[in-house]
Amino acid sequence: MKLKIGVLALTATLLVSLPTLAQNTQSSPGQVTVGAARFTVVSPLCVRLEYAPNNGFVDAPTLFAINRGARDSAAKITRKGSGVSIETSQLRLSYQPDGKPFNATNLKVTFRGGNKSGSWQPGQSDPENLGGPVSTLDFQNRALNLPPSLISRGGWGLIDDSGRPLLINDWIAPRPGGAPPSTEGDVAKNKDLDWYLFTYGDNYASALQAVGTISGKAAMPRKATLGSWNSRFTRLSADDYRQVVRDYDEHDFPLDVLVMDMDWHTQNATTGHIHANNLGWTGYTWDRKLFPDPQGLLQEFKQKGIFVTLNDHPHDGIRDHEEMYPEFMKKLGQTPAKGNNPLFNAADKHYWDAFYETSHTALEKQGVDFWWLDWQQDYIFPWVPGVPGLRHLQWLNELYFRESEKGGLRGQNYSRWGGWGDQRHPLQFSGDTTSNWQMLAFQVPFTSTSGNGACFYWAHDTGGFFGGTRNAEQYTRWTQFSGFTAALRVHSAGEDRRPWLWGKQGEDAMRTIYHLRSEMFPYLYTSVRECYDDMAPLVRPMYYSYPRDEAAYHAPGQFLFGDNVLIAPIVSPGVGPEHVAKQNVWFPQGSWYNIFSGEEFKGNTQALVTADIGEVPMYARGGVPIPMQPYTARMGSTPISTLRVRCYPGANGQTGTYTLYEDDGRSSQYQRGGFAKTPLSYTRRGNAVTVNIGATVGSYTGQPRSRSIVVELPNTTQAKDATLSDGTATQKCAVAYDAATGTNRISVPERAITRGASISIACAPLDGKIMRQRAIERRVGGIIGKTASGDTNQILASLAGLTPEQQEMVLATMGIGIQKEVDGPNFRDNPKRLTFFAPAGMLDGNSVSIAPRVGIPSQQNVKGGQLVLSNTIVARTVPTVNFRIKGQPFKVAAESGPFYSTDNIAIDADLTVSSTENGYKPQAVIDGNPEGYPNDSNAEWSSNGEKAGASVRLDWKTPQTVNRIVLFDRPNTTDDITGGVLTFSDGSTIEVGSLSNTEGTEVRFPAKTINWVSFKVTSVKGGTINAGLSEFAVFKAR
Repeated sequence: MKLKIGVLALTATLLVSLPTLAQNTQSSPGQVTVGAARFTVVSPLCVRLEYAPNNGFVDAPTLFAINRGARDSAAKITRKGSGVSIETSQLRLSYQPDGKPFNATNLKVTFRGGNKSGSWQPGQSDPENLGGPVSTLDFQNRALNLPPSLISRGGWGLIDDSGRPLLINDWIAPRPGGAPPSTEGDVAKNKDLDWYLFTYGDNYASALQAVGTISGKAAMPRKATLGSWNSRFTRLSADDYRQVVRDYDEHDFPLDVLVMDMDWHTQNATTGHIHANNLGWTGYTWDRKLFPDPQGLLQEFKQKGIFVTLNDHPHDGIRDHEEMYPEFMKKLGQTPAKGNNPLFNAADKHYWDAFYETSHTALEKQGVDFWWLDWQQDYIFPWVPGVPGLRHLQWLNELYFRESEKGGLRGQNYSRWGGWGDQRHPLQFSGDTTSNWQMLAFQVPFTSTSGNGACFYWAHDTGGFFGGTRNAEQYTRWTQFSGFTAALRVHSAGEDRRPWLWGKQGEDAMRTIYHLRSEMFPYLYTSVRECYDDMAPLVRPMYYSYPRDEAAYHAPGQFLFGDNVLIAPIVSPGVGPEHVAKQNVWFPQGSWYNIFSGEEFKGNTQALVTADIGEVPMYARGGVPIPMQPYTARMGSTPISTLRVRCYPGANGQTGTYTLYEDDGRSSQYQRGGFAKTPLSYTRRGNAVTVNIGATVGSYTGQPRSRSIVVELPNTTQAKDATLSDGTATQKCAVAYDAATGTNRISVPERAITRGASISIACAPLDGKIMRQRAIERRVGGIIGKTASGDTNQILASLAGLTPEQQEMVLATMGIGIQKEVDGPNFRDNPKRLTFFAPAGMLDGNSVSIAPRVGIPSQQNVKGGQLVLSNTIVARTVPTVNFRIKGQPFKVAAESGPFYSTDNIAIDADLTVSSTENGYKPQAVIDGNPEGYPNDSNAEWSSNGEKAGASVRLDWKTPQTVNRIVLFDRPNTTDDITGGVLTFSDGSTIEVGSLSNTEGTEVRFPAKTINWVSFKVTSVKGGTINAGLSEFAVFKAR
């Protein structure tokens, strides 16, 4: 199909003026110029470093650096001959010009932040960088290596703003001198330097705060967008959407945001840019067959407290088939005509204003709340016209956010990450991923690590977008993770992800998470305010809060959700009818309580924990009040009518505090004092517990004037009564006790929020062994499928009749087992770390025998509850750990299954392959794991573009007698082997037919003694791109 698009002359439509460049060479507070160099002290730990001999210094803001007035005026600047030194409370910079750009000879910085000192010079490598966000996870099916970002164990970070476009009169303009040096393609590259050096030591929080100083704080999203979302890429009508809302209510699931994917608009375009074989991605005219009364529908949802966002792919602009096309052309000053379709041009303010007003603004007036900017077209339009080096996504995120702020509203986006500066435009959409366990496991550290780059608000496609097989357990575990991220959003390529459609077990488990998020929403929203005030990530890597604890750098599978909740999602399949699974957790200082089971874990310890399908390894910090609310179906918009304050037992004699934050949830008044705060505190002195709810300070539109209070004290013995005091009167309060959770509940009748309340009660912390034993018995029952009871010895005595898989998971319920984990930021390529866990005192002599797959066993002691077995896992070295408990022998294996057994000698062979596709590893073909894309690309070998002719050869150093081979094709449905030949070192051959996509193809033959065997592909299915194997197993003759 021919492309008929009228192209506007960029020279006529790029309506921006060139920037005025700063040429002043005089010093000012916090700033000094030395020849072609200029230094601006942004804060005590951040210095802007400019070297601009070609185009002069720039004072105009960029999309990253919007606050040019940020200065540390207390910085001491001293000229030394032709050079200069700068000293702040955290750094010392010395510069001696030599006529060259910044280099290790002319510039040096020393610094100290927190407990760490260091130095930096231009060109210095950063091997300890902890990684950061990528723009999107589109089409990914496994872990990625994450790029460098701001936070590093080296104590410094550098943001390069060289050549980045400027904001002139609040509109984008190219920077004189050309594009950023890293820009792809044949464009002029800027030779001037514009760097921001951050020197924070081990105080990572201060680094992100400094980013907020120069680049703007992470904006608070509209409150409703932090709730429950429903989305689905399929053709749905107005009545279908009505039914979705009804179903959420009828099945007792909360819902805040309804997403209408691209089928909301017509798709009858005959011209434009084809994307995924479709001309209809861009559109702004309602499909009246599906939506006969769109405005009525939107208003109907609004009355129900449902907010609506529409999917938007704007790359084709407004074309001649759209209803608003004549008005759009009139505003452009052009004549509407068939085929006269102006090119989408976000660089032209005149074009943009006409485009947005006639399409988006009109729909917003009908009731659309915000837009899901689903920009995927960089391969069509790499750059904003006339602005070299500026990709559309970053600029469109800025523009859409600006538009959403009109009328005093709080800005709101939903779009992929646009890079530095995009923290001002939440929320972030992580893109279209594959649905498999590997992607779920990766999204956990990806989400927390992204905070290193000020990307705080990822909202994922819960369950993945496409691929994989329908798996209720996997989807439930994904929901448990998403339940404690920026938004609980479901979306897929057609599959209906409504949680009640996945069987009763999954439905019940997911309902628990949806309800818990709703109940914990006051805590969540207060944590969101911390993101704004302190530039603290919502989902935090452990080292952010504990930078001096080495264990914090080796805990990628867990995160802090706000200040006081620790979560380690289950990301692997479980065992038994209740799908009991395991995870390892590092507990920081203090006491931590499992929110589901009440189990207590002491701080500064490592533990192997388990969870059945109905629970999550989720822990509250002891001794700190957690503000909550009763369940509500509209968590993002319902005011707190009853304030629940939950406090787990704290350390004796210590007071823990927290401050509840509230605002109207929708306006920008939160930036100008339109909010309220309520101080909360908890103190325990022996068995005497006091919980204080202070008077609320501050006001906002819609603020409730009064509310009731419920104080919850889990993991405590039953109290007789409680005392309520507000400073003027004292009265007794009844106490309700829940024996199952050991929770004392004290209800305070409705009272003015300006009246404080102090509740005193006598209750001791429960014996932790009680809650622990209950949890073990329940989980063991979930593994074996029947009621389990008794102490540890009785449960261990019952292992004999169980499968090895069941036995190992039962041991895991007691904290004994092996876990694999990959530290970042190279989550794809870093070797897996294999660790054995066992609680202190559980094993006889605290010792184990480590038996590698092939080799001599070794005796080792388990210290501190863990023993690192290997930092580099390969199948041939995977060990089994043997140990005794009260004289009874047990063992756990790092891997299990027939292809890890010593009978499969392929694992021990030397490997040769004909070629390997980039990103794949040859060794995966003999790793004992017959998996592959879409489930686990790391477990398969893919040739590099080979079809017939692709080959694998295995060599052994000594002769081997074999009689069986099992070949596994790559499981994807594109790359299929239809024929091959096995060749043996004795000269014999065996023809092999088509290989199965779903199970191994077994080849049996009379025993033969060989030194090598090869498999060569002789034919493939049409459409095959990369022939390969997910496993090549060769078995000893028995």
